[in-house]
Amino acid sequence: IDHNLTSEEQRKLTILGLKLPLTVKEIKKKYKKLVKIFHPDVNKNNIQAERKFKEINEAYKVLLKKFLIKKWVMTNNNNIFELEPKKEINTLEEFGIKCNFKVFGFEKKNDYVPILDKTYKFDPNTTLAILAGFSSNKRVLIQGFHGTGKSTHIEQVAARLNWPCIRINLDSHISRIDLIGKDAIVLKDGKQVTEFQEGILPWAYQNPVSIVFDEYDAGRPDVMFVIQRILEAEGKMTLLDQSRVISPHKY
Repeated sequence: IDHNLTSEEQRKLTILGLKLPLTVKEIKKKYKKLVKIFHPDVNKNNIQAERKFKEINEAYKVLLKKFLIKKWVMTNNNNIFELEPKKEINTLEEFGIKCNFKVFGFEKKNDYVPILDKTYKFDPNTTLAILAGFSSNKRVLIQGFHGTGKSTHIEQVAARLNWPCIRINLDSHISRIDLIGKDAIVLKDGKQVTEFQEGILPWAYQNPVSIVFDEYDAGRPDVMFVIQRILEAEGKMTLLDQSRVISPHKY
């Protein structure tokens, strides 16, 4: 993230105690550190800690959204991704469970692979479901109490597979335009022209990227309307403004 921040984003930066320039890894690292300190489970009946915990979560969502939108506009090309996962994963060694199906991952990490937590302990049944989703390109629904680490579980599986993973918080300020894309004025050959810039979904849908919809039950109707089609098996995505139909990437 560079210095082009709004006053709200500057305030969120202060809440997390971060300074520019910074990367998404630094944001996630600081967020996890603060969450462990101010989590309600650690601070029973502490109203100030609860208020701080909410502020940290909100700041994280705003800054992460800022980073990802900038990132995919700047690197929207297939050269940063491997074409397919070819590295066979030893699930017993990596996750402590045996699978009756083969699991493959990517050889190298890129900027979209989550940070690896070497101390993470995996729940066998949940991990098996997540691995089946990665292996067969299937949708996986994980439910549980708030703050129990459902999305983190997926990210840690992805981290061990070197699988690019984008986490979208549906209870944040995410909008339909952020998801689909918008027309923007750009300079080409010294002239201003209007060009469509793809949002999160078209970009991720055309690349080997796993999408995690966090806080699924809190999504706004207009946002849920956008994503409902791609939740179907082999569901194609239609960009009405561009008269385009996008087929999902094989991985």
